Amino acid sequence: MAEGNKILGKVAFVDKGAYNAGARYDLFNFVTTEDSCYLSLKDGNTGHLVTDTDWWKCIANGKQATEAAKKALAEATRAGNAADNLYGAAQSANEAAVRAGNAANDADTAKTEARQAAERADTITGEASRKIVEMDALSKAVAGYINAAPVRMLVSVPVSISTKNKVRQKIGITFFPSYCLKNALYQKISGSSVDADPSGNLTVNGTGKSSFHVIPTQNTELWQKVDITVRTPLIRLSNGKMRLNGGKIRIV
Repeated sequence: MAEGNKILGKVAFVDKGAYNAGARYDLFNFVTTEDSCYLSLKDGNTGHLVTDTDWWKCIANGKQATEAAKKALAEATRAGNAADNLYGAAQSANEAAVRAGNAANDADTAKTEARQAAERADTITGEASRKIVEMDALSKAVAGYINAAPVRMLVSVPVSISTKNKVRQKIGITFFPSYCLKNALYQKISGSSVDADPSGNLTVNGTGKSSFHVIPTQNTELWQKVDITVRTPLIRLSNGKMRLNGGKIRIV
């Protein structure tokens, strides 16, 4: 047998890179798309889509892997968003926990202040109670002072009043003990020459004699009778002679 070279044609695939619709592809040229690989079945393959099975054969289909990758990416995105949301929720929960802690501290502070206020209120209440007791004792003491009955009464009264007297006269009283209130009634029993008001002040009405009962209201048994005479003016004498005052006759 004679020896020599024999042309067998194309026996290997030729990589033509990414598919280009305007390029020429020959037999066994292969191209790639976004997710697959296609082998040209004929020479002069120009303008035929890789989905045309008369001209191309799919030798590696990556569509399912691409879809799976897209789904995985979408799931990863959702997971990332969920993680972000979870992180945000965790942040919110942490902030809420901080606020709750602050609120708890505020509540403890308010509770302490309320307890202190209650203690102060108890103290004030105790002081008020003591003051009430003191006021009650003082009230009783004052009541005893007011209601104290005299055991003795002295009465001072002008027995004779001139109608010319311009100084207002009064029935005076003195009680023993001295702290007794000077409460007395001045009850006229006869005469109209003079009147007495509730304080013992006298008002002259004319000449004559009037009599009064002076009655202490806290001890009526100490009453006394007094007589008051209102007279016309008299000429005052000195050693049997008229007494002059600045060269004028003195009338009393």
